This record gives sequence, C-alpha cells and structure tokens, in this order.
Amino acid sequence: MKIVINSCYGGFSISQKCAEYLAERGSKTAIKELEEWNKRKEWMNYYLKNGEFPKDAVGTDFLKIEAKYKKEPQFYGHDYDRYDQDLVRAVEELGEAASGKYAKLKVIEIPDGIEWEIDDYDGIESIQEKHRSWS
Repeated sequence: MKIVINSCYGGFSISQKCAEYLAERGSKTAIKELEEWNKRKEWMNYYLKNGEFPKDAVGTDFLKIEAKYKKEPQFYGHDYDRYDQDLVRAVEELGEAASGKYAKLKVIEIPDGIEWEIDDYDGIESIQEKHRSWS
C-alpha cells in the first residue's frame, strides 16, 4: 500500500497544482478547496482595488494579511485520504510541485494488511504500525 506523508518541518499541505490535478480527477475535497481559494482571492483583489471588502466577505482580518503579503494558496489536506490513489499518483507524477509551500511530500510503501497511523513530530510525519496502549 502506498501512503503520502510530509517529510519536513512545517506540515502536510498540497500545492494549487496538486489540488487542480486532484479536482480534474473528481476529488470533492480539492474542488471545494479550489472554490474557497478562488472566492478568497476575489475578495482580496476587491480589497486591494477598493480599500474595503465586499459585503459577503468573511474572515476579513485574515484576508487583510493574505492581501498584504500576497499569500499563495495553501491546501492543508485535512480531508484527503493519504492512501488515495489519485493523491499518490499526483505526488509521484508532479514530484516537488505537488507539495505545499512548507511541505515536502513523499510516498511511502508499506505491506498490505498492516493497520497503520500517521505519527507527526513538528510536521514531519512517519507511518507507524498501530498497536495498543494504555495510560
């Protein structure tokens, strides 16, 4: 089984190019994230042109920061299945271009039938076999 993880400090995120790749293949999560980004970008452009946000804009304090620093889109991927074959293929085909700004995505292969979970230390992830624990 192939699984996508982040291999550097920062945390899992995919690039806009990767989100577009996934959306073209029908990923509802990617489609939703791209729609949300396009709306935020529309609000930021309106703000930069007019000095105020349109009435339907939400999260304007954060949008001001995004507009000021011309923030690139970040797709954090909380709702992506890391073993999704389209995501795996995107990382394999796009290489570094699949990774978000503060990520370095990597495909890990583990034996089939293993119960696994993702362990995260400051954004660096690894695959761990599930086991029992008590506290």
